[in-house]
Amino acid sequence: MVHSPGKRTLLFGFLLLVGFLVFGRTVIDLFHSRTELYSHIPAIYLIIGYVLFTERKRIFSEAGYSPVYGAGLVLFGCMLYFFGITNQSGFSPNDCSSILSLAFAVYLAGIFLLSFGLKTLRKAQFAVLLLLFTIPIPDLVLDKVIYFLQVQSYNAACWVLDAVGLYPIKQGFSIILPGLSVVVAKRCSGIRSSIALLIVSTLYARYFLRTNWARLPLIILTMFVAPFKNGLRIATLVWLGIYWDKKIFASSLHTAGGIPFFFIGLAWLTMILLVLSKVERRLGARSREAAKEER
Repeated sequence: MVHSPGKRTLLFGFLLLVGFLVFGRTVIDLFHSRTELYSHIPAIYLIIGYVLFTERKRIFSEAGYSPVYGAGLVLFGCMLYFFGITNQSGFSPNDCSSILSLAFAVYLAGIFLLSFGLKTLRKAQFAVLLLLFTIPIPDLVLDKVIYFLQVQSYNAACWVLDAVGLYPIKQGFSIILPGLSVVVAKRCSGIRSSIALLIVSTLYARYFLRTNWARLPLIILTMFVAPFKNGLRIATLVWLGIYWDKKIFASSLHTAGGIPFFFIGLAWLTMILLVLSKVERRLGARSREAAKEER
């Protein structure tokens, strides 16, 4: 049964306001966190709002209440939030943020399901899945991701330096050249820009590719484009340190010079998208021709 859009919207708005009153401190703390690892979260909420608004006719065409499943998710989100609040001392600040943010994401999905129904939730699944980007990565997983990016960034930097004829000595995460020794530390892993590229590739896959077999390679390749882009940045700094000035490592180009290389990574990602899109169109055309011949 389909109900009045006004009542559903009012219900969702009321529950959303309640959610901000209950969970608001968690969201505000993330926005004002000392680490810049979560600086993308406000943009994710804006993207979710944009998706729901621009696709509203398709998403909300069969809206209806789903009180049982919706209330169940809301209750689970509240219980998870209570668990995180009452056990903060047992978790690191990052893990606690992960639990509380997961609770808020579950609550948002629950009030959406309650207010608009299961069919609407299925149609809005992309927007709902974007909520995953609002949840800080738990320490156990984050450490492994950073290590992967650190290793791949180091390997990419050494490959680039070998390609330009510098041939550094490689020891652990150290790049050793005459008169210069550089260590690729954890903070050089490029985790922030990697998350940003992953978000972009997710949006690329959603809006520019039609099939999952084309979308999946784009997402996977992002995890290799990101460290290679970061390795290029490290190699460029090493090259500048040798041929220009070693003080480059104490300059803002070292600490905050990743934006140009982010756009290089974005350009590579766009080229991969264009290739996959072209292959997808050709295979689609062939399958349509084959279907016509069978008829």
